[in-house]
Amino acid sequence: LVVSKQSVAWSFVTMASLSVASIPYLYATRHGKFITTLSITSAYPLAALVIGSVMFGEAIRARQLAGMLMIVIGTIIVNKD
Repeated sequence: LVVSKQSVAWSFVTMASLSVASIPYLYATRHGKFITTLSITSAYPLAALVIGSVMFGEAIRARQLAGMLMIVIGTIIVNKD
């Protein structure tokens, strides 16, 4: 098994990013409304589509756009008081 230094470096960057991102998530689940935190963090496919489109020029198809709209509408409905 040969592992490049670049792969190891990216692994550490990923672990550090995950560690840093976990802090506000854990704070929000402990001190905020859990359902709000859960529904917003479950919308990560939305962020992945936007980042893929902006950074890598990937096209967003009609089916994906419909999915993005459902995520937003579902988040609003679930968090409505």
